[in-house]
Amino acid sequence: MNQDDSTTRIAICIVTRQRPKGLARTLESLNGIQVPHGYQAEVFVIDNDDPDAARNPIQTVLGNPVHRIPEPTPGIPFARNRALEVVQGRADFLAFIDDDETVDPKWLQELLKVQQDSDAPIVTGPALPRLPDNAPQWASRSGVYNCHRYTTGSIRPWAFTHNVLASTSLFTDGQHRFDERMRFSGGSDTQLFRELKEAGHSIVWADEAVAWEWYPESRISYRWIFARSYRIGLTDTWMEMSRRSRARIAGRTCWVALRYAARGGVRFLRNILHPPTALAAGGWDFMRSAGLIASLLGFHYDEYRTIHGE
Repeated sequence: MNQDDSTTRIAICIVTRQRPKGLARTLESLNGIQVPHGYQAEVFVIDNDDPDAARNPIQTVLGNPVHRIPEPTPGIPFARNRALEVVQGRADFLAFIDDDETVDPKWLQELLKVQQDSDAPIVTGPALPRLPDNAPQWASRSGVYNCHRYTTGSIRPWAFTHNVLASTSLFTDGQHRFDERMRFSGGSDTQLFRELKEAGHSIVWADEAVAWEWYPESRISYRWIFARSYRIGLTDTWMEMSRRSRARIAGRTCWVALRYAARGGVRFLRNILHPPTALAAGGWDFMRSAGLIASLLGFHYDEYRTIHGE
């Protein structure tokens, strides 16, 4: 990066694995973002599949060549940690988005605005669903694909790498890293940002910093949403057990699982006149409850061994 001392450097990081079409769509959207005066942005693609990635250039984005970095060890946290390493000394902030997303032209501008206003080291925003045109009604009516949204400036307990801006100073000493034990399970971003929040680093919401997550047809199914919700429940309990003993968290976990099961029943009955929606909405909570308990019993599920999208 060529800049004077007053320029703030932004590294936009994308972890990818066997999704060339999705990655191309992501990069195309980044080419249209607005970069505020005083900032300079470059894109880093961490390829978790191609060992020769650095020799296979992609394109130019925002007037700079895309940096393509190989990470040969399969697993999302390995690639995310590689991103943390390569941006050290090259950027003041890093922004993560996924390779199945696109961003609003004001996405980066809004993240930076909230960061300046709050002086928070971490800013996160929504990843809104983009469902296929032929998606069944239950997919949108059930709400299972929806992203939670909050008031801009509100404090959040964690963030996800599908839309986040973080100061690279958080990672300079190597203390904070994505947990590589969560190789294919998912949730290493939740774990890391929760640890950062508990260490005293604020996470602030930027509701106008919009990304869109493009769902392929293979994810528009009961099988996928139930497996996803079950995995989230497993991960939630696993993260608690990584900090406390199973015995210490068992009671609370069972109580939370009971609440999800009860909510699932309510959501099922609320949508009973549209059975496909009732099955999706209620089943989502039932499977979250099942995952919470299954993790206590030692079960494990590697959701990200299967790649969806192209």
